[in-house]
Amino acid sequence: MAKAPAKKAKKKITIKKAANNKVAPKKASKKITSKKVAKKAAIKKTTKKVVAKKGVKKVVSKKTSAKKVVFTKAQAKKAITPNYLKLPFEVYYQRLGVKIYELMSDVTPKKFSDIKATKMSMEDAFGLRFLCDTNNGGELCCTMQNDHGYAVPNWLSLLNEENADYIWGEVYKVEIRNKKIIFTKPSDEWLEMVENYDYTGDAFSAYLFDDNQEPDYLILDASGSRIKINVDGYQIDEQGNQVGSKKVLDLDKIAERGDYETTDLDTLRAEWIAGLVKKFPNDKGLSFDMSSE
Repeated sequence: MAKAPAKKAKKKITIKKAANNKVAPKKASKKITSKKVAKKAAIKKTTKKVVAKKGVKKVVSKKTSAKKVVFTKAQAKKAITPNYLKLPFEVYYQRLGVKIYELMSDVTPKKFSDIKATKMSMEDAFGLRFLCDTNNGGELCCTMQNDHGYAVPNWLSLLNEENADYIWGEVYKVEIRNKKIIFTKPSDEWLEMVENYDYTGDAFSAYLFDDNQEPDYLILDASGSRIKINVDGYQIDEQGNQVGSKKVLDLDKIAERGDYETTDLDTLRAEWIAGLVKKFPNDKGLSFDMSSE
């Protein structure tokens, strides 16, 4: 009689464990799954919102950029053509002649009369580029039409010279007559003595044009857009080929071209000598004789 109740107790315990094992875990599992799904759905929605915002930003950015480009082109079309007659320009020559004078003496000069001779050399200079920094219109027109004199004018300053070849040279005697400095052709005996003279370091050079010599090309607006043209006014590329059928600068349509100054070799030599005389305070009143060799 004592064993029967013990069996019933075991059955009750087994039922409770089974109930706990089967019901509780399933309900908990359903709740967790439900939360995870909800989170995934929320993440997806958030992602969609972010993508939508990015898309809106890209569209707005493209429209704004496109409008700016169009506006810039419209402004460029309405822009006024630069006044090339008032802007610095460059001019290039493949070759020019150059005349050089170098002073010589047998002593260190303390007065101008200590200078005994000058050697004149003729050379061919190649790859010459000049700048006209102060252009009033006449200078540009003069350069394009080769209206300057024999010597390169003062308003063209040398920027570059690739190389030069010596052609020939002569030595002249330097004399002072009636306060005039003159270069004369010396005798053969005197020339033999000059061979031992030293150069004083004072020299002068002038670039010279041949008859009807035109520049190879010009650079308009040298400190800005740098438009490359030929002497006819057409734009050209780096190979010298014409670009377009319309002239960038048409001289025939320019009524007022402006004034400009030209110079000659004698004037340039006189200016050089005047600068040298200033080095010798006791030689005041000396000037160059324009009839010199």
